[in-house]
Amino acid sequence: MLCGPRYVPDPGTALLYGAVLISTTVVVPLLCVLHLKRRGAIDSIHVSDRAPRLGPLASAAAGATLGTLAIGALGAPPQVLRLAMMLVALALALLAATMVLKVSGHTTAWSAGTVVLAALYGWWALALLALVVPIAWARHALGSHTPLELAAGALYGGMVTAALAWLAGLR
Repeated sequence: MLCGPRYVPDPGTALLYGAVLISTTVVVPLLCVLHLKRRGAIDSIHVSDRAPRLGPLASAAAGATLGTLAIGALGAPPQVLRLAMMLVALALALLAATMVLKVSGHTTAWSAGTVVLAALYGWWALALLALVVPIAWARHALGSHTPLELAAGALYGGMVTAALAWLAGLR
């Protein structure tokens, strides 16, 4: 949705592409979590143990892939498809990182989104990184993550996305 004014002149079409990607990348893993909870494999939809997080993270990568294919079929421009492929790569990178440490997906996502905005619209967008602090505080207050997991997510999301943006030629 944020790439809309940059690559897709029609706001309705930009919203459609964003809605497809968000729904497949968020709804698919949510359904996975709900299935795990119903089966009794997890206690809460807040998956706090590292191993059970792998299924929902893998489903996020699968959902992002499905969303990318869907917007490609809808005629998304190459720049939008590159952004979508970056989302798939970031989901896979988060899955890989979670095999080692329970990295915060919330701080990863915020940092990643901020880096994409900075690449698309200018360095001023990096000021939005300051908002990772209340996100991290909330995740810590809920008992979801340690400070190390939160910091790792923020750093990992920003660094991986910066590398992906460079590889994709995002400007």
